[in-house]
Amino acid sequence: MPRMSRSRVLRNAALVVVVALLGGGSFFWGDKHALETQVITRATPDQLANAMQQDEFYSDYRGSTLLIDATVTSVTDRAGATIVKLVTSSSFTVLCNLGQAPAITHAGDAVTVVAEGAAAQRQSAGVLLQGCAIAH
Repeated sequence: MPRMSRSRVLRNAALVVVVALLGGGSFFWGDKHALETQVITRATPDQLANAMQQDEFYSDYRGSTLLIDATVTSVTDRAGATIVKLVTSSSFTVLCNLGQAPAITHAGDAVTVVAEGAAAQRQSAGVLLQGCAIAH
């Protein structure tokens, strides 16, 4: 193997090692950062609805695990997913997607909802919280 080719191989191998180390380091730093900055935030359905209406939802709640004390307005099935609507005094609604979990709650029930703010989806007149869990 000519000398020039060997140095090129060594340089490329060193470059691969450096990229792998930087990628691995970034992954572990990001994981550490995410764990250290986890926040649990109590919010009302009105606060969430108003924040979405005022385009402040993601800046206020994106990095939070939300604990929401609420009253259920309705429970519906959408394409196999259980959707719970929470009482608000706002013109915007707050919906919780329980996924394929069976409906364990009914209209009028007082519940505590747990949801990740980052997974929320903006609706035309509300917010849809994905992956919710409900406790009575």
